[in-house]
Amino acid sequence: MVHLCVTTTGQSDWREKIRDLDRLGEKAVSVYPTVLKFPERQEMYEALLASGIKHIPHVHLRGDMSEEEADFFIENFKTEVFTIHAADIARFFGWEISQKLFVEFNYSNSKFDLENLNKFGGFCVDLCHFYRARERKTAEFGQISEGVKKYRVGCNHISGITPDEDNDHFITDIRQFDYLDELPDALFSPYPCLEVENGIADQLRFREYIIEKLRKRGMDR
Repeated sequence: MVHLCVTTTGQSDWREKIRDLDRLGEKAVSVYPTVLKFPERQEMYEALLASGIKHIPHVHLRGDMSEEEADFFIENFKTEVFTIHAADIARFFGWEISQKLFVEFNYSNSKFDLENLNKFGGFCVDLCHFYRARERKTAEFGQISEGVKKYRVGCNHISGITPDEDNDHFITDIRQFDYLDELPDALFSPYPCLEVENGIADQLRFREYIIEKLRKRGMDR
C-alpha cells in the first residue's frame, strides 16, 4: 500500500486534508507535522482523534518532538515507523523506540557518519531527494547507494520531480512520478508514503499510478 499523506508545508492545508479523508472514507494516512510548533501540533492531534482515521502507519518527527508525542501515535493510531532528518539525529539518541526511527537524507552535500544508523532502524529513503542527489552528484547519493547494502530501508517519502525543485512537493503532472522507474529496487521499503501538498482527491490518483509502477517491478503494495 502506498500511503496517502497529511502534510503541513507550503500550499498544504492539513485541516482540509483530514476533513477530506473523512469525507472519502479513508482510514489510514501518513502524517508530516513538519512546520507545526507544539501548540499547533496539539490542535492537529485533537483533530486526528476526532476524525475517522484509524491507522497512521508513518509519522515524520520534527527535531523538537518528544518521545511522548511519538507514543501518542503508537497508542492511538498503531504507528509502526517514524522518520527523522539526518541533521537532527542527536536529539533522538537513546529513545526506547529507536528501532522504529528511520533517518532521512537531503541532497545538500552534507557528510554523515553511517555508523550512526546503528542507533536507529536504518534509512528512510526520500526517493525524490535521492534522485536530486544523483543529479547533483552530492555526498548523499554515494552514502545512500552504499549504505542500503548494509542498513535496512524502513520507509520511503515520495514526492515528484518537477521543473522547479523548490516545488517538488506540489505535483502538476502525474508524470512527475515517472522518475521512480529509474531507481533501483534496493531503495524501496515496505512503507512507501506520499509526501505532497496536493489534496486528497489528487493523492488518490497518484497512489494508483505509483502502485501500478510498483506492481510492474514485482512489488505488490
